[in-house]
Amino acid sequence: MQRILSMTMALASLTLGCSASRAASITWGPATNIAGDADVRTGGSLVAAYNFGGRDVGVATINGVAFQPFAVAGNPSTHGGVTIAESPGILLGLDDYFGSASAPFTDLSSAYQAMLRSGGFTIWQSTLTLTLDGLAVGQAYEIQIWSNFSDAGSRSASLESGGSVDLDWNPSGVDGGLGQFVVGSFVADSASQSIRITGSADFDTGVLVNGLQLRTAAAVPEPAGLVLMAVGAASIAWLASRRRTDTPQPGAGPRVASRASTAARSTGFPSRAAR
Repeated sequence: MQRILSMTMALASLTLGCSASRAASITWGPATNIAGDADVRTGGSLVAAYNFGGRDVGVATINGVAFQPFAVAGNPSTHGGVTIAESPGILLGLDDYFGSASAPFTDLSSAYQAMLRSGGFTIWQSTLTLTLDGLAVGQAYEIQIWSNFSDAGSRSASLESGGSVDLDWNPSGVDGGLGQFVVGSFVADSASQSIRITGSADFDTGVLVNGLQLRTAAAVPEPAGLVLMAVGAASIAWLASRRRTDTPQPGAGPRVASRASTAARSTGFPSRAAR
């Protein structure tokens, strides 16, 4: 079975995008090689994090983020606000399948290895859809997706939606090699967001997702807000400057009196000091 799946996935090419019916535009960042626990983003607030796999999949805590077990037990499968579905082939949850006994895979933390060993997988050329529910309209979100298969062979993916990026399951193509993850950002325009992952028609291949996390993005001030912040900062600086100017300095008395005497001579009126 393992060899059959390996042959099925060889030279896989995937397209990830957004469903036209329920999706904001996602801006994908660059594909990044898996390196260590610091790969896991921690900015903003955690909404959901899942470790996809079969019935024995467990919690994987990486960089302080607990990826909850998501046992793919049917088509579709739902946990919390995340649903994974596939059409028209077969959707499987596999445990301890996508890892390796060789480095650099074995150099990762045990928790990271656990997440990357399991995954949600489709057989044959098909489309996998991830649906995120319970979103707040107008809220900025960040989604992070992992795709790793550390068996020998390189498999690329193309993610599209407001941009595109190639994502490789094993760029080195060697046993023990590591895959990649990608981060996308979007502002929810409805309570649901669908992400489409399509296997390439060039190869009779499946789709693989090992892990996913969704976070709220840090708030970015609107342009008008930035202008007000700049004006406020300038006003504070000006007031501070005036305060320094109006504060008497040591030894300023004689110079003030001297200026007053000079003014009196030029105007013909006696100075206060003279009076």
